[in-house]
Amino acid sequence: MLQHLTSYSRSKVTIEFNLQGHLQLHCFFQCFLETVKDLIRFLKREDETCDIRRQLGHAQILQNDLIHVIKQYKEDTVLWETVIRLAHVCLSLAC
Repeated sequence: MLQHLTSYSRSKVTIEFNLQGHLQLHCFFQCFLETVKDLIRFLKREDETCDIRRQLGHAQILQNDLIHVIKQYKEDTVLWETVIRLAHVCLSLAC
């Protein structure tokens, strides 16, 4: 597994997070959930440069996307808990 997101992956992540507010399709949520899980895995394997964490911070996914999901999708327990885990990993002070 790659330790860093490629430019394509970063674009895909940004697109998926940006589209999250507009799409309400089940298949989208499954893709979104898998993307969030991938981000958690990438962040756990991140090296001391913190490139992934910096990219996510620059994109402001916590403020622009994750907070929205946490507020709006409480009924989807799996998605909600996974997003909470990602928010926690993003906020950790390991880097």
